Amino acid sequence: MTPDQLKNLSAAGCIGSHLHDHVPLTALSAAGQKEMVSKSIDHLTEWTGVAPRALSYPFGICDRDSEKTAGMLRKCGIEMAFTVDPSANRNGHFANPLFLSRYDCNLVPGGKQPVMEADKMYELVDMSEADSAIGVGGLAPCPVSS
Repeated sequence: MTPDQLKNLSAAGCIGSHLHDHVPLTALSAAGQKEMVSKSIDHLTEWTGVAPRALSYPFGICDRDSEKTAGMLRKCGIEMAFTVDPSANRNGHFANPLFLSRYDCNLVPGGKQPVMEADKMYELVDMSEADSAIGVGGLAPCPVSS
């Protein structure tokens, strides 16, 4: 992507970290994790003027039991992070917004190997739970321009 494309996404609130070298956090030491997250945030902030608040774990891999990792992400300014657990976020998912579910783009309609129908992805989710966990509108979808 070009710097201008990144700025446009960032201005729309639609940019987050995917780590500097796309290495699973579980493969790194605590210091290595902080370095990869910090480098990514620093670069995105430099290019867009805005620090990202979200992160998608490379390959969706994370250690859900690691409060150390979650604490490090919080200290770096990350407020929400996404795994590739294929489900809608609801009832309890928002208790720890650093381990939210997301659909792998290869498995959804239009992806390389879709495994579900589009209507199965859009089950109603109580967004009031998300708003109280992250802040009003914290998980609102990115606006789509035509």
